[in-house]
Amino acid sequence: MSFNESRLERWSGVFFAFLSILLYFGVIPWQIRHVPGVALSPRTFPNTITAFLFVLSVALFVSGWLRRNRTGQKIFSISGNEIKLAALTLLTVGGYTLLLYVTPYIPATVIVMAVLIRLYGQRKWWKLGLVSFILPVLIYAVFTYLLRLQLP
Repeated sequence: MSFNESRLERWSGVFFAFLSILLYFGVIPWQIRHVPGVALSPRTFPNTITAFLFVLSVALFVSGWLRRNRTGQKIFSISGNEIKLAALTLLTVGGYTLLLYVTPYIPATVIVMAVLIRLYGQRKWWKLGLVSFILPVLIYAVFTYLLRLQLP
């Protein structure tokens, strides 16, 4: 499958606009509770980022629309193997979301990182293990002790 540059920008803009609308009106209200009467609600940061995502996705669509008739555009293509890899990544991240309901952050993240690192081609088990064990512990430490935020 291949797309020229402007067509890819338009489709990407539509995708990210739809994603931001889904996040803003669906996922964020469903997953992050509203706390009335506080200056900064837990939803403030995610809502702000989602609003920026929407604005940038509209800008991307407009950019693609304005360049739709230009000659000499780059052609981007994606192979069946790359589509399969993207689908497996989405399934893995979906599984990670479910795994976090029953498993603490560090073990769940170690498992999923190991799967993703292996999926994307790392064949040396010591590198895979090193990164998938150290990075989640480091992230947990930074969020817990430096930022004083609780991870699941």
